[in-house]
Amino acid sequence: MERGDSNMTEESYKAREDVVMADLGGGETALLDQATMRYFTLNETGRVIWDHLKEGASITKIVEALVAAFEVTPEEAGQSAREFLEDLLSEGLIHKA
Repeated sequence: MERGDSNMTEESYKAREDVVMADLGGGETALLDQATMRYFTLNETGRVIWDHLKEGASITKIVEALVAAFEVTPEEAGQSAREFLEDLLSEGLIHKA
């Protein structure tokens, strides 16, 4: 899949239930993949996205949340969201809902 694939826009994604989140303070969040025992850290943008993925969300919904939370354009938010979702998918932390 190429970055920016338009088919990704309307798909929904959901976090795996066995990935545990912990707030580290200072705007950082840690994720623990209990299946592999690997840790991942998220910045504030990643945390906003992850919060939406816990219940399942489309990129459109995630972009709206990023635009509301940060001073970014929908285009910037969309690019960041797609790249981050692709990373999460490749690590197996989320799945298509």
